[in-house]
Amino acid sequence: MRRASKMPELLIEFLSEEIPAVMQIKAKKDITNIFEKAFKSANLEGYTLESMVGPRRLTLIAEDLPEFQKTSIEEKKGPRVDSPQKAIDGFLKTNKVRDISKLEIRELDKGKFYFLVRKIEGLPTKKIIEDTIIYVLKSFPWPKSMKWGEGNLRWVRPLSNILAIYNNKVIPINFSGFVSSNKTYGHRFFSSSEITVKNFSEYTKKLYESKVIIDDQQRYEIISKQIDKILKNKNLEVDNDQKLMNELVGLVEWPIVYLGEIDESFMDVPKEILSSAMRKHQRYVSLYNKDRSLSTNYIIVSNLETKDSGIEVIKGNNRVLRARLSDAKFFWQQDKKITLDSRVKALKNRIFHSKLGSLFDKVKRIETLSYVISNFVTNSNPDDAKRAAYLSKSDLLSGVVGEFPDLQGIMGYYYAKNDGENENVCNAIKDHYSPLGPSDFSPSKPISICLAIADKIDTIVGFFGISQFPSGSKDPFALRRSSLGIIRIIIENKISIKLDDLIKESRKTYKDNLALEEKELIKLTLAFFEERLRVFLKDKGVTAGTINAAFLSCDDIFETYSRVFALKSFLESNDGANLLSFYRRAVNIVRIESKKDKVDYFSHANMETYNNNQATSLYSVLESLEPQLNTVLKSHNFEKALQCLEVLKVPVNNFLDNVVVNDSDEKIRISNLCLLARVGKIIGKVADFSKIEG
Repeated sequence: MRRASKMPELLIEFLSEEIPAVMQIKAKKDITNIFEKAFKSANLEGYTLESMVGPRRLTLIAEDLPEFQKTSIEEKKGPRVDSPQKAIDGFLKTNKVRDISKLEIRELDKGKFYFLVRKIEGLPTKKIIEDTIIYVLKSFPWPKSMKWGEGNLRWVRPLSNILAIYNNKVIPINFSGFVSSNKTYGHRFFSSSEITVKNFSEYTKKLYESKVIIDDQQRYEIISKQIDKILKNKNLEVDNDQKLMNELVGLVEWPIVYLGEIDESFMDVPKEILSSAMRKHQRYVSLYNKDRSLSTNYIIVSNLETKDSGIEVIKGNNRVLRARLSDAKFFWQQDKKITLDSRVKALKNRIFHSKLGSLFDKVKRIETLSYVISNFVTNSNPDDAKRAAYLSKSDLLSGVVGEFPDLQGIMGYYYAKNDGENENVCNAIKDHYSPLGPSDFSPSKPISICLAIADKIDTIVGFFGISQFPSGSKDPFALRRSSLGIIRIIIENKISIKLDDLIKESRKTYKDNLALEEKELIKLTLAFFEERLRVFLKDKGVTAGTINAAFLSCDDIFETYSRVFALKSFLESNDGANLLSFYRRAVNIVRIESKKDKVDYFSHANMETYNNNQATSLYSVLESLEPQLNTVLKSHNFEKALQCLEVLKVPVNNFLDNVVVNDSDEKIRISNLCLLARVGKIIGKVADFSKIEG
């Protein structure tokens, strides 16, 4: 519950025609940021800001705002006292000071200087608010805006009212024909009269009485609770579509949830078609039975509360849905009459990109790539991989996908099953666009893996080959998403495949259509993957130092990932901490002496002149360890490689604790340094521990 504010409160509402739901969350953030920036610039302190948004209004509330800016002291250093008069007069004129006696004289290291010291009285906060509201009206960053009538104001939809109150008084705004007031209006259908308010508490109370819940978070909770209540004891599950829920919150001011019903005659249509039709056209929420089959019931979120408990609202929505689903069922039945195979050649008439050919060209490329990739994926059938690739884009020509683009791939699965294709091919067509984001699943079936990687690497290599790179926040061809998809598929399925070879194979399928030379293309593409893999690893909680230490190359993604996580796990153990400690001691000694002697002992020929058991023992351990470690590293078993290094703990620490490295005998001294350098080099075969911070 909002506490009573001890200091002046600010309430602003911009009332308009319906604000598109997809723009509301951004608008809420933008209005807060604009006022936050204005108040910070004015050095206002101690206030709280909150914004709310709904179908017709954008509201901002600020509490504990001081009535005035703080009084500040401005100091300006002027010329030296003994400067030419012209310089002194210039300083006085620039700062509008008529009498030089108004200046202070201060003794500094370089002599005596004039200083101008002014006390600047703070502006009234009301003036800052007025200026900020005008700025909002002139420059609010709506993604799309419009003009209407004869004024010059641009807003997302025609603005109808500005409510602006500070300290219980109206802030006078007169802009483009709009005059601010302390009045607002309630629900479009339930309240037609003006509502006069003097503060936020009264504003929320009176709007609630007029069937408007101003707080978008509260509307979300009300919708969720009403859904839970209506589904109690029905054994049904709600479609977890957060984007749709956010949209519904932005469509209603007074949310009322009803339960609709799908006509049984439509239940033989794939559930994805029904669900997509309900979501896209009517903003209905799908319901599922416990076995994940689509329920005949669905959720309606209405902006109307009726005397008949929604009977007519439900009937009307059911009637509209029947018409929508009739169209979808017609498309489905017509599409089944044409096989995916017979549609493939028609892809020649669909352009993938003007410089990269048609969708048919893409299909032929990924057909070749899927076959190649199948050699690296366990239990994959090369012929199935080729077949899945050949049919993968045919559903783009279907009526259902034309109407519901979000079903591409999914409908390919149903059409392939209808055509009698084997299950591996059907699943690969369905899965090959995945993962579409961090929360989406990653393909795990062998043929799905082959096709998903092939489709994505073809897109990346193609656009890199014509120099269409992502830049900044711009990535029109979703190349970052494609690269992250490949990274996830490879890691989650433990696939060892060389990106270098994959890029070469992909470039070959483009023949001579790519302007970028092979060597440059490989270099840029690998660098791109390295950047994305580093981001992926950081998101998994790996520090930059650990990544840098283990990151040798991005050519084999799974190998690099395994190396990084083996090192992360090792460093988190006591053995890892100990190894890092004696590695640093050994290497630091060698670096200091190398710098002093101007000799690189890390590349110096080994000398074996020792005068103590500790050196001899360490030398013996290194002689045994090095070939063993080389064998383990060839098998890519990085966990075992790190475990091998644990044998160094005792002999290295004994050496460092008991041996005077800088022996008076130069040969012994150099032998000691070369021995420690060898410790660093052998450990460095597993990871570059010098890059680990801390």
